[in-house]
Amino acid sequence: MLPTTSRIMIVEDSPLDRDAIKFILRGMGYQNVAEAGDGQSAIEFLTDPVRNTPPVEFIISDLKMMKMSGMEFLKEVRANDSLRHLPFILVTTEDAMNEVLNAIVAGVSDYIVKPVTEAILKKKMLAAYLKMSNIVGAGQP
Repeated sequence: MLPTTSRIMIVEDSPLDRDAIKFILRGMGYQNVAEAGDGQSAIEFLTDPVRNTPPVEFIISDLKMMKMSGMEFLKEVRANDSLRHLPFILVTTEDAMNEVLNAIVAGVSDYIVKPVTEAILKKKMLAAYLKMSNIVGAGQP
């Protein structure tokens, strides 16, 4: 599992939903949480070496956001050589198969259908972490 000292980024346009995920993460022992209200702000944060210190090691992002959607943000992360290795979970209110398939094609590590619970988040974070560890360990992005 991801060490509790790891920095996790929550990208969510709803402050209430962002706070709920942060509360769950803190209950799981993760105290170092970075936040962004949209994908564009998150990319700016992640690519700024001063703000992204210590570096983010895991991303949890909403799918539907105004400035840059979670899907667009995911594509930006996967296209960036210094970020593409990060485990990335998309959170959505819909479980439409086409959205899930598009996210899988774009390289999402896993997804969660709201509401987010601690049990589901733990399970999905472990799966995403192991998946990305295996990909990086095999020499893939």
